[in-house]
Amino acid sequence: MKLLVFFFVVMVAATAFAEDELTFFITRLAETGSFSSEVQLNFHLQDPESATEAYIDFSIRLAIMLNNRRDWYFEFIEPDELEGIAMVYLAREDVLFSVVEGDPWKQYRTGIFQDDLIDVFLRQFFGAFLEPAAFIWDISRDDERVHYRIKPNEARIRLLGLLGGGYVPNIMSVEIVIPVLEGRFPVPRLITIRDRAAKEYVEIIVTRFAMTADKDLFLSLRNEYYSTFR
Repeated sequence: MKLLVFFFVVMVAATAFAEDELTFFITRLAETGSFSSEVQLNFHLQDPESATEAYIDFSIRLAIMLNNRRDWYFEFIEPDELEGIAMVYLAREDVLFSVVEGDPWKQYRTGIFQDDLIDVFLRQFFGAFLEPAAFIWDISRDDERVHYRIKPNEARIRLLGLLGGGYVPNIMSVEIVIPVLEGRFPVPRLITIRDRAAKEYVEIIVTRFAMTADKDLFLSLRNEYYSTFR
């Protein structure tokens, strides 16, 4: 979840700096407030149990949906061990619960996505990333794609960390690739997030994206949730 929150924070921050395709995409997303997507997350992370600097690689495929800026739906497609498991957040009920093969399974916590908590989390943890001086932007373009490279200004972020109490976040760099196709709506297709040392990364490949959500699915899930009280 933190990774996805970070991605959207970076995308929102991008509107202050970038132009053209990325700004157009973010503006439309903010206006619409709904989307459905399928993404593949490729992880390259250091193995914490290894005595040497060994790395592990694994992938996850997810279906993600946002309805009317409020309700969220995540469903695992791969790996096979997680297929059919979904997580649902219903804002009106302020409830987060899991779904297994279409049936409500377990309710977790409530209140974790309240606006005030999100605001505190974003301001405290990602505040430095939203500072215009904290980012160094490099934008290149050719006939087929626009490539955004977003690198942190480490000196600036360290200063902000010291001024804010000494905390300096694990600074990340982000690359966003948007294909340029005449007559097609611009959608980021590849997002790569790297750690400070550029040894660990998460690669997000967007295989499907639409500015719409399945409202019937959320209605069905809401009914399923209330059925657990009968």
